[in-house]
Amino acid sequence: MKRLFVAASLLLLSQVAGAQSIPQMNRKVTLEGPTGLNWALSTKADVDGGSLKNAIVAANALHVPGLSAFVTCPINACITAASMGGNVYSPAEIQYVTQKAGNEEIGLNVSVLDNTGAGTEIPGAAISPGAKMAGYFGIMQTPQGGTAWGMNSVVTRGAVPYQPSGPNGEPGTGTDAPAGSVPASIGTIGYEADLNNRDQSGASGKPFIVNLYVAGSSKYTSTAGIFYAGNNGEASVPMYQYGIEFSGPSSTVGSSVGGAAVEDDSSATISLHTIGSHSVASIYDESTGPHSLWIVGTHTQQDIEINTSSPRQIQLDGASTSQSILDNTTGPHGYQVMGTHTGADIEIASNSPIAQEFLSAHSSEDQNINTTSPIGTLYQGKHSTADVEYFSSSSSAESFMGTYSAPISDYRQANATDAIAIKGGQYICMDGTGACVHYDTTHSKWVFSNSSGTDIASLDDSGNMTLKGTLTQSGTP
Repeated sequence: MKRLFVAASLLLLSQVAGAQSIPQMNRKVTLEGPTGLNWALSTKADVDGGSLKNAIVAANALHVPGLSAFVTCPINACITAASMGGNVYSPAEIQYVTQKAGNEEIGLNVSVLDNTGAGTEIPGAAISPGAKMAGYFGIMQTPQGGTAWGMNSVVTRGAVPYQPSGPNGEPGTGTDAPAGSVPASIGTIGYEADLNNRDQSGASGKPFIVNLYVAGSSKYTSTAGIFYAGNNGEASVPMYQYGIEFSGPSSTVGSSVGGAAVEDDSSATISLHTIGSHSVASIYDESTGPHSLWIVGTHTQQDIEINTSSPRQIQLDGASTSQSILDNTTGPHGYQVMGTHTGADIEIASNSPIAQEFLSAHSSEDQNINTTSPIGTLYQGKHSTADVEYFSSSSSAESFMGTYSAPISDYRQANATDAIAIKGGQYICMDGTGACVHYDTTHSKWVFSNSSGTDIASLDDSGNMTLKGTLTQSGTP
């Protein structure tokens, strides 16, 4: 009778446990021994459809078979509608709700202590023996496979979960909370990659220390290393305020970057390419430093080429303590303007003290106008002193050469009382330094000299004329 009762009890226990394998124990249960409770609780139990709570799995290996065993519901991406492809399946899932108000909580923690492998690396190898990795996500896309993601993470700010959403009551996608419901003091970080270098500086060369390594092994060129997608929620709202932002130093932290914020060592066709419509500028430099744009190196063509149809190709604003443009180069031309312009090649419409200034020593001309334009230089506007004023110590202020079909200096269209004004003692010469006329301020008279520089005639302010030679009347001049 006792045996029958024991058999019935074992049968009932097996029915309650379902497919769970129960360790075999003798009738008299004790804590010690190979059939005791200590041994029983340390053995493996297979669970089919049951739940294992607050368990610590201590094993040398854990293997999840590659079978999509149950329907899963990714938070903020819980797909159940048939139009979106139906349910999502997964072989493993963690659904977790935070519990602690004043503690940090982590949904999944993987910690690895890298304590082996030193000295086994192969210099220059893409995959080095002895390398360790805290986590790995991989997917292989076959010709029969669908669109593939290597990894996807999502953080939703300002959401209200609703139940049930998934097949097991997961919060799923949820609804929007009122705008601004999350305090501004609470941050939202999609992904954080920390790199704590406590060893040595990672300068150019060795050691190789980077926070994000975008690599691959491709036979063909892919679209992009990093791609920013548009806003799927609101088409009129930009996804980010800044695509990439580098923090500056403060009283508590140092600068995020010490060298170049962006360095291009590639052989790309174009180093920086901007397209699209920008309401302010394609490149906006608001920094402080020695240079706003610094170009060095050897280029086979132009250092800067602007090939646009904008109203202005270059515009300089602001207050400069020195030159707005400084050309400190050596070459055939410091500045060359080519092409066909409907207005002026160079227009100076400023209120500066000096519109154009030439300094230093030039082996040839300060300004060379070698054109076939109707007018070489045109001065318009209202100037309080002069259109052209010379303060130089050159041998000649102006020198005219070439062939002219009209007068070299034509004042007929000028609206002025005096065409030419000179001061006393200055000479007006007709042939080099000879055949001149000047006004002698000491004796208040005009003096005429011949080609040898000898004074030959004078005319004073009273109209008295003195000739060194003979006055001939009714003769041929």
